[in-house]
Amino acid sequence: MNLILEIRKIMERKGGNPILSLSLLILSWIYGFGHFLRLTFYRTGILKTKTLPAPVVSTGNLTAGGTGKTPAVIMIAELLKGMGKKVAVLSRGYKGKAEGEINVVSDGNNVFMNPLQSGDEPYMMALRLKNIPVITGSDRYKTGMYAIEKFGAEVILLDDGYQHVQVNRNLNILLLDSNSPFGNGYLLPRGTLREPPSYINRADVVILTKIKESRNQGVKGASVDSLNPLTLEPSNPSLLNIPICKSRYVSESFIDMNNNKTIALDEAKGKKIFAFCGIASPDSFKNSLKETGIDIKGFFSFDDHYQFTKDDIDNLINKARATGSEILITTEKDAVRLKEFKPIAFPLWILKIRMEISEGKEILLSKIREAL
Repeated sequence: MNLILEIRKIMERKGGNPILSLSLLILSWIYGFGHFLRLTFYRTGILKTKTLPAPVVSTGNLTAGGTGKTPAVIMIAELLKGMGKKVAVLSRGYKGKAEGEINVVSDGNNVFMNPLQSGDEPYMMALRLKNIPVITGSDRYKTGMYAIEKFGAEVILLDDGYQHVQVNRNLNILLLDSNSPFGNGYLLPRGTLREPPSYINRADVVILTKIKESRNQGVKGASVDSLNPLTLEPSNPSLLNIPICKSRYVSESFIDMNNNKTIALDEAKGKKIFAFCGIASPDSFKNSLKETGIDIKGFFSFDDHYQFTKDDIDNLINKARATGSEILITTEKDAVRLKEFKPIAFPLWILKIRMEISEGKEILLSKIREAL
């Protein structure tokens, strides 16, 4: 039995070994109880929270990956910078190998780490965010104090901070994937939930991500007090007065990875391509590609945060050629893990996207202003 494949089947509701499913369910109960105790200890003061001497805006989610945290952090950081604030982004540096308590990925002008050291998400943020330092470290209070003292940060932006309750925050932004807001409804490791859906009540504002026009109609005018945790349909009165904003991905252009040339979306229409990615939500990437009008001849997805090898690239090139594709295309997040293999002996493009608020932008801006 391939354990990873069986677990994936169970999480995706595609069957799987029943004994393994029951074992994972029991582990999820234990995990849930442990998380409840942890939050209780912080709420009652047994474990102490800390307050930074600057406003803190936190972004995060209830599920393990796939909600669009990185594009959201980039968007919110740019909004804060547009308000004239000096911002610093703090990340835990997931899967990064840097072991220091405080790791400066970028000072806002120069990037000092590679993706293996920083983790791919902090590295991507460092590349995209100009004049905004990006720092990793497990202790957000320490990295926050460093950002304030070293870079004069006036606002601290926490990446993936919803469960990081050790640091007090002025604004708690929760991201929910509109296509699968609460995964399969089970906690880790039986499902992808880090917390029960009812813990949405810690949020000050919710951003629904990956909204399509067809989905927009289903939740039009909704607030969290009317959302059922598993269906996003009006029916749950226990979650009170949390406003909802809606967001979508907007494709900006393609970047030729071998020469850094920008390719307009119109230039790419009709091109025969083979796409691949190693992200938590490959369907979202595939949908974005379809919207550009390119001809997708093949698609392959790796595990989230997958570390590519030279053999992987050779295999992808062979797959592209076998399907008659002219170009390989991947995501920005995956591209940072491919830099060490440049130049690549086949055209390789990166789809550059941004997140934008499609409904409720003034609500979000108002919440941010209140927090500052």
